[in-house]
Amino acid sequence: MVAASLVGAHPLCNNKGDDTSHLAEIFHTLFKHYTLNSSPTAVDFIQSLRTLAGLGFTACLANHGHIACYQPYLNCFLEHDSGDFRRHSASLLLLSQAMANMVLLAIDNFRFLCHANYHNDFINIVKNILNNLITNTSEKKEVTKRIADLLQKK
Repeated sequence: MVAASLVGAHPLCNNKGDDTSHLAEIFHTLFKHYTLNSSPTAVDFIQSLRTLAGLGFTACLANHGHIACYQPYLNCFLEHDSGDFRRHSASLLLLSQAMANMVLLAIDNFRFLCHANYHNDFINIVKNILNNLITNTSEKKEVTKRIADLLQKK
């Protein structure tokens, strides 16, 4: 049911293709790590995810036309205990895709809004997540750099 709603996202939404899949892979790696390893920082990480989802929604709400794009991903996030992936290990990939889409849609909306005041908070959370990436392969570093570059574009 949730997967169908993600597939049926608003047709006017701009899907970034490779960036979405690479960012989803990064989230999936982090979700697997925190699911398999008991860590006191998992609670902080989930709080960061919730803040990202909220700030992204705020940006889409301010740019009224993009709520329809963001809503299916936010609904998926909320339906899974507000992003507590530890309780939904069978849905890690789905949650990873939802987070990646929310982050990239938010970036586009922040750009449209000329980087609203809360944009810096959003950027700092994404950078912290990317900097704490567990796997350090060269491919992951390249993807992390590309996402960081997207954050800085004006």
